[in-house]
Amino acid sequence: MGSGSSTTTTTTAVETNGKPAKGRTGNVTNTDTDIGRNGRTQVVKQLYAPPGAPAIYHGTVRPRPNFDALKEAENLNIAMQGSGTKDNLLIDVLTSCDRNQRELIAQAYEQKYNKNCLKELKSELSGDYSDVVEKLMENAAEYDAWLLHETLDGLGTDDDGLIEVLSFRNKEQIESIQREYLNRFQRHLSDDIKGDTSGNFEKLCLKLMQGKRDEPHVLVTSFAEADAKMLYQLYGKTIEEALESEFSGDILFGLKKLVAFARDRADYFATKLYSCLSGLGTDDETLQRIIISHCETDMLEVKEAFKNKFGKTLGNMIRDDCSGNYKTILLALIN
Repeated sequence: MGSGSSTTTTTTAVETNGKPAKGRTGNVTNTDTDIGRNGRTQVVKQLYAPPGAPAIYHGTVRPRPNFDALKEAENLNIAMQGSGTKDNLLIDVLTSCDRNQRELIAQAYEQKYNKNCLKELKSELSGDYSDVVEKLMENAAEYDAWLLHETLDGLGTDDDGLIEVLSFRNKEQIESIQREYLNRFQRHLSDDIKGDTSGNFEKLCLKLMQGKRDEPHVLVTSFAEADAKMLYQLYGKTIEEALESEFSGDILFGLKKLVAFARDRADYFATKLYSCLSGLGTDDETLQRIIISHCETDMLEVKEAFKNKFGKTLGNMIRDDCSGNYKTILLALIN
């Protein structure tokens, strides 16, 4: 069960020092590759729309109106004063504004109190609750650089996290991530990818890392239909079946992930969240990654897909599976 100091008890890979190895260790399962296969098709319009344009994906965490960074920094200080922590106030401050505003709060806090905001928060908190707060307080590039390092560090590779980050960041964001990665870990991201992957899967990751993809304001449906028709005429089967006939192992896994993202992104992440919360124990690492990464972009769609597919709400499953302030902050982020 997830809590302020929960322990994950997933049993999907060979254990080392009592902890599961990362990734699938080369074993591609139907659960991995069939996600979203029969889901509804989402037409992704204006994914990189200019400011002011209507968004297709909607987050549950939005920029706070009438935002005052100094006032929120003072509220954080109040929350950490005295014995114990005023957790309701602390959680309200951190979840009622977006990542950019939280960065401004941290700067205002340091200027007023001459203390590092994140260090002060970490000294007050513990367990998974502390982990979530720490991840919320990092800027976008810092968080993604840390996340990629986690996917590549240790035994095995968390291919889910690696593909998710590389697929959903544009060229400018990936360049910022690479700079932060080098600054933080004194290593080039591309070198770590090469050292931890191989073959065609390595080529796919490096290609995604280049960020060379179109950023259309509107998807031209006729172009997509023409490409799909051409592919079908070449193979005479679904795109998943075509991939299965040509590829295997990690590269098949990666390509099918990209298809699942494109076919129904919300369904894909709803399914991942359900897997985190069902069965024995909680996959807190993946749960936190998806909620933190998607609460500002498309969590409303993910929640809807979750309820439609599994007949229960994401919030209720978090209530049943997590506890304490950890549960409270996760619920605040998705609501």
